Amino acid sequence: DQMNELFNSRAADGVFTLTNHHPIFPTLLEGFFLKIGISLFHSVNIGVLLNNLFLHLISLCGFSSLIVVVEILFSKKYGYMLTAFFGVFPVIPQWSNALDKTGYFTAFLVVFVTFLIWITVKAPSKLSLLGLVISAVCLGLTRNDGVLYIIFSLLGSLTLKHRRAICLSLLISVMLTVGFSHALVLTTHALPTEPME
Repeated sequence: DQMNELFNSRAADGVFTLTNHHPIFPTLLEGFFLKIGISLFHSVNIGVLLNNLFLHLISLCGFSSLIVVVEILFSKKYGYMLTAFFGVFPVIPQWSNALDKTGYFTAFLVVFVTFLIWITVKAPSKLSLLGLVISAVCLGLTRNDGVLYIIFSLLGSLTLKHRRAICLSLLISVMLTVGFSHALVLTTHALPTEPME
């Protein structure tokens, strides 16, 4: 596992790190919370708790914002249907209950989609475009194919009314994602195992 390799394993050549379909960013994020739990409370369980609380917070904000945006922009009926979907098919929000990197990807994907829907229907503001960029970069850094979600959204936004602002924001997001991803791999001396890295 990446977490074990990053924080515990040693090889003949020293410490080494491998990545998989999740880049190094979510490993560092989870490891940050585990290190806080170990350093301050002498308990890895507290670290897992802190990680899960942070992930729950992002997930809660993402899913509730998506439901509210759908209710505001479309109708309460669709908001209720979305709530029922997440209630009947809870595997999507349940990713935030484990020390699993997919939870971060899912949470940031929901936040990204929420900003994208809002900006598509309403006129984009500087704050909403900034939210789109931040959520897109976080999405791209939590899974190697996350940057493809941004690129496909970029291509799809070429037909939208406010395409210039949206496309520019998504293009900046792609560049920041690629730059941060390469910088993290280089600074942590990770050995990328995916062609996307």
